[in-house]
Amino acid sequence: MEEKVYGGTFRILDKEYNGQIRFNNEKYLILEIYISSPIVNYMDFNYKNIDIRGNHVTGSKVTLLNCSYKTCHSHVSYCKSIIVFKCEYLVWGEIHDYKIKSLYTEIENGVIWSGLSGIYQNYFNDGYFDTINFKDGNSYNISYNNYNINLYTKFINKLGARPMPEKATISERLVIKIESVKNNNLYEYVKVLKDFINLITFSTDNNVNILSMYCEDEDLYQILDDGTKRYIKMAINQVYNPKPIFKQNLCDDIVKLDKIDGKILNCFLNEYDNIKPIIELYTMLINNPQLPSHIQFLNIIQAVESFHARFICDSYKKYLKSIDKKFKGNKNEDFYYKFLKPEQQNGIEKYIVLTSRLNDCFIRICPEVFEYFKDGIIATKITDTRHYFTHYEKNKYDKILKGNDLDNVVSLLIIVLNYLIWKHFGLDRKQYLIDNISQLDIDFKKKTP
Repeated sequence: MEEKVYGGTFRILDKEYNGQIRFNNEKYLILEIYISSPIVNYMDFNYKNIDIRGNHVTGSKVTLLNCSYKTCHSHVSYCKSIIVFKCEYLVWGEIHDYKIKSLYTEIENGVIWSGLSGIYQNYFNDGYFDTINFKDGNSYNISYNNYNINLYTKFINKLGARPMPEKATISERLVIKIESVKNNNLYEYVKVLKDFINLITFSTDNNVNILSMYCEDEDLYQILDDGTKRYIKMAINQVYNPKPIFKQNLCDDIVKLDKIDGKILNCFLNEYDNIKPIIELYTMLINNPQLPSHIQFLNIIQAVESFHARFICDSYKKYLKSIDKKFKGNKNEDFYYKFLKPEQQNGIEKYIVLTSRLNDCFIRICPEVFEYFKDGIIATKITDTRHYFTHYEKNKYDKILKGNDLDNVVSLLIIVLNYLIWKHFGLDRKQYLIDNISQLDIDFKKKTP
């Protein structure tokens, strides 16, 4: 992406300076301020997280948000200095009191998940479609943390161009509109946006990219002929690295919006603050598929362990009670307790070790997993591997997961965690669990005859 340069004047606190904005949307957003002196005390500009207003050379207003001093360049021969600020957002407009009314975000890879597409097809009897038609897409409203989130789709096409080109493309994107009960700063809106994008990423096991952002200011509008207000949208630029969108073979693996509509979605959002660290560990693997296998493993095992502690059993006493309730009196009681009550917990330790948490997930909550690992070796191997990577226990090296087995166990833990989370919120994905586990290729997997 080429660099874009915008010259103008910029006000820092009570002083105005000439300068320019330099922007590459995948690398940097900086503001350069020109000082007519080769000697400058950089401490006079050592500000952090300030907002700067300016005027583009065309007269347009601009607002730079979350700016921090980066460096100073002195040019003695030109008798000037350049003060450089690193900025987070560039808003093409002036935000009064630095608070906005609403935020619009156009994203890539959200239409199928939303089910709000405005494109439909007419088919012949032989299954081939005859025509493509367009309709006004539906919208969907969600309340979350005193914000109202409105979802709808937007068409980007060249079909109406004159003269009509021989080849025209049509794109449909999901738009996330976020409005607050009261005006708030942009950062608070972006927090809500990131939470919602994480929900889509988790639901689809795929990445979502931000294509464009706009905001509205309560005090910036036009009065139409009928007396209504039309708020003027201000474009927002930020540094953003697009993430890879994976081709999905099984659309059924996507937890679409209509599957979690209502009670499930409300439960998810109401508990999001508690589950957020787990979702972020999960989505980090989707956002960064190039991470080394051992980093992926450490991420997902931390997420599974944290989920068990936060939502299943947060104390040893509760843990014992829950497994006794499930297996006490069972004809295979001793067999199950061998995995769920290892010796180091049998009256000696009073905390839940990782092996027990994993076996609890595999045996009590997801018995379908245990059907593939009857001898219970998988939880032990996962624990040995985690201890080797975190504590560097050399004596465990021969016991740890390596190569293809490590990659497949990462996939297994992702599948299990996805199942556990949705089950906690009321969506049973048992078939998803069974279908995906059966496709894993792990040397020590022992499927029950």
